[in-house]
Amino acid sequence: VVLAAADYDFREIVLNWARHLERAGVRQHLVLSMDSELHVELQRRGIASVDHSSHLDAWNVTCLQRHIQRVRMERHVATAALIAAGLDVLLTDATVVVLRDPLPVLRAPPLADLDIIAQREAGPAAAVRKVGVGVNSGFMLVRSRRREPIARLYADVVRRGLVEFYNRWNNVADALGWSFVVADAAVELRPTSEQPRPRTSPIANETTLATLGEGLRFGFLPHDRFPRLGSWAHHRSHGALLYHLVADGTLGAWYETPDGVVPFRGHRQRLDRYDATDFDAHRKMMRQLGLWLVGNSER
Repeated sequence: VVLAAADYDFREIVLNWARHLERAGVRQHLVLSMDSELHVELQRRGIASVDHSSHLDAWNVTCLQRHIQRVRMERHVATAALIAAGLDVLLTDATVVVLRDPLPVLRAPPLADLDIIAQREAGPAAAVRKVGVGVNSGFMLVRSRRREPIARLYADVVRRGLVEFYNRWNNVADALGWSFVVADAAVELRPTSEQPRPRTSPIANETTLATLGEGLRFGFLPHDRFPRLGSWAHHRSHGALLYHLVADGTLGAWYETPDGVVPFRGHRQRLDRYDATDFDAHRKMMRQLGLWLVGNSER
């Protein structure tokens, strides 16, 4: 199942997510609705949804005090529950735009034999210093065939994310947890069919394999097929399967202000919930790129 989490504020964005999946022929998708208002809205539109709002309050006793922080972490707890029930889960951000069905690629060698597959990320810095890349927790395929060690890994990720959440102005405790656990646990890091090496890169066009604890097999996706950084015009003309780009100046000017990417929000990461300013910028960019499938009548 393809899974995304959202609330009513994100209703148009998650509707665009669902419309692109349907256009690409991906029918088994589900929205984890983090408030009842979104669940009712999606049911009205015929989009599969589960009302998960009651689970957010449990995070109030943790360091995750903002709504966005709790939503981001809770989606991984829900993913772990689905995996424990025997389902393979492709967890994506609601802002992911799928152009072509990625599942055939994810099910083909060398990815077919992996337990966990994730998009590359250029942070956090400590993980990048160790292995050259971070884990984008907003695009991950996790298979259920080894559900018990997977469940233990998820518990480690949640704990580590809470412990490492020293950047409390930010909203990505889940990404911190995944990136640090993978960077620390990787006992081998290597490109497909090559000898082990200590580091990879956020923009490597290869499948990079890592062996984690209990023998779990982890893979970083090739950046050209699943891009995270750089110009959308470039990536679209070079076979990208999806749009999921951010601006990041740590790799140079070409990545700091690329065409087809909303500029880095900076201080807006401090918000409890995003507002019209953020959604208007995203909607405008998607329309410019021809990636907005939500009509005015659906708003």
